[in-house]
Amino acid sequence: MHERGLPMTLPGGAEALLEAGQEHIMLLIRQTLLRRHLSAERYAALEAAASNRLLPANGETLGALADWLTGLLTRTHGAPEMLRHPAVIATLETELVTGLSRMPSLTEGEHRAPLPLRRRGFDRAIACIRHADLATLDTAELCAAAAVSARTLEYAFREELGLSPAAFIRRLRLHALRRALLASALGESTVTELAYHLGFTQFGRLAGTYRRIFGEAPSATLARPYRDEAPRLWAAHAKPAFTGTSLIGR
Repeated sequence: MHERGLPMTLPGGAEALLEAGQEHIMLLIRQTLLRRHLSAERYAALEAAASNRLLPANGETLGALADWLTGLLTRTHGAPEMLRHPAVIATLETELVTGLSRMPSLTEGEHRAPLPLRRRGFDRAIACIRHADLATLDTAELCAAAAVSARTLEYAFREELGLSPAAFIRRLRLHALRRALLASALGESTVTELAYHLGFTQFGRLAGTYRRIFGEAPSATLARPYRDEAPRLWAAHAKPAFTGTSLIGR
């Protein structure tokens, strides 16, 4: 690897090359996708790095990025059928961009917006969530609806709910998955199919999180008759002033 960072270019898209022994990973990302998921500041930082053909990073950062990309490829190659689901494609695209955006050189110089702007952004984002398709909803869509940057929305959600926007969307999807499992007759669908439909790709993590929140495995939920018992996420995670308001319904 380059001693000072990640070699890259931007010929109509981002191109990154990681080399370690005989292992090569080429990462190609459309500029439109980068602009959709990155703030203007982060995109400008990435574009400047590409102009210099080097994204500054230390060896530890590069190693972590290489491990993360390898894991993403391994997961996808291990279950190629997941790529038939649009929600999975959207999830993988988001993972690629957000993973790259965690590079230290892209996270500097962003400041917290004023409180009124953060609250307005939060309210607009919640209004968007109420009518959105959870299978493909992402933070970029929320930022566009809220008319604020990703960093501002991050602050707003953590202040109001104690969760990042991405974590809150994942929690909503977990509840949607539970409702789908409860409503599906045994043998009609599989946990995997229903999870793919909602954009889940990491089933080990999904099973552990699901069990921690609902007290049982997804397969156990699927195996028993439907009862309208899915917990109300909004009441469980909102501030007291919002308790009793159902965000996700039943």
